[in-house]
Amino acid sequence: MVQLQPKKRKRQAKKDAKDKAAAKDKDKVALLDKLPNNWRPLHHLGEPMLPEHVLKLLTGDMASLHNQVQYLEKQLLKSKDPSYPLFVAKVPTGMNFVEKYPADLCFIRFNDIFNIFRMQMLHFSVVRLVALSLSSRIVKEGTPTIAIMDPFYMRESIICNPGDRAIATKQVEDFMLANIKKGAILIPYFPEDKFCTLIPQHSHAVYLDSGRDKKKDYSHIRALLNDALTGFANKAGPLKVERKSRGGFVLTHTTNFPCLKEDNGMDAWYAILQMQEYIKYADDMLLPEISERGLETWRMPLIERLEELGRIHFICTMPTTYVVYKGRVPGVYDDWEDCRRQVHRFSGNSYKGYPTRVEAEGRYARYLAGEMRDMRRNRMKTMAFVMMVIVTMLFMFYVIVV
Repeated sequence: MVQLQPKKRKRQAKKDAKDKAAAKDKDKVALLDKLPNNWRPLHHLGEPMLPEHVLKLLTGDMASLHNQVQYLEKQLLKSKDPSYPLFVAKVPTGMNFVEKYPADLCFIRFNDIFNIFRMQMLHFSVVRLVALSLSSRIVKEGTPTIAIMDPFYMRESIICNPGDRAIATKQVEDFMLANIKKGAILIPYFPEDKFCTLIPQHSHAVYLDSGRDKKKDYSHIRALLNDALTGFANKAGPLKVERKSRGGFVLTHTTNFPCLKEDNGMDAWYAILQMQEYIKYADDMLLPEISERGLETWRMPLIERLEELGRIHFICTMPTTYVVYKGRVPGVYDDWEDCRRQVHRFSGNSYKGYPTRVEAEGRYARYLAGEMRDMRRNRMKTMAFVMMVIVTMLFMFYVIVV
């Protein structure tokens, strides 16, 4: 038996501790902000885009997307002239999105999907699609205080041209008027892939920029937002906080709002995560007063929350509990397969995953309470209508008899 020297024993003990820590971390990939360094950087045709242990952590929707894309790729490889697929998403109508050609369709390439799963630089089309999805969710769920604008025109290459900037200005103005009761409007802005929080009634704009680049030139977007605010104020009436310059209304532009900084080119990930957090806080009624001071109090919790999530949260949120709001058997489920059976091929299904059972049960209880309120309200309306009909008939009978 070989006896180790004290120094070698210490080295061995450290190595064993590192191995144990690495084994534990392997099961907690969802807490990391990137994929393991030893995973291949390029895609191998027909093979999974992620390591096996990360695939197990994908949410149901992301796992389904991964499997469908991989299946389609394998089918294309069997053809004589294989090519990578191009996915097309139709922009919803009637939701204040840019619907005219060429903005009526979102084109997503295979490379874009690969970059999503590998947490690499995101293309404008992906960020726009996510923004439209979040905006649709806000409309359907009636999320208070928040609105997200279609960012189709919000690109530096477009707004640097005076003619195109006029079109973009009109879009912002119309969106503010359509969401006049909302406290904050989130506007994704490119090419830096950040977004700005516009607070029209308080004449304030906060730029949430996660990039590590040197100071950026905001002159074009500032001019656009100021012009849009002037048009909004002229049609909507007096603002709570008015600031004027050269005959028009102007915003106070906060361009140095502290954000969690990300490597160059990866700003889009944190723009998406910040939008998601805005919506979550609004859903939970935890969003502070929509004003400059209110956002100032929220900045540290936001930074801490984003540090906790990381980019991988976008694909590996790991919900442990699911709520089926509309399905075959509504309720709370701890297993994705059980949840899927309730909503698969069920017309008008509605479900959502939550990280803890407590949160899921709380949301479901709140949903049931809302349903009960609606039922009582409808019952009272029905009873009032029936009473009115009875009184009307009695009155008519009395008139006829007399």
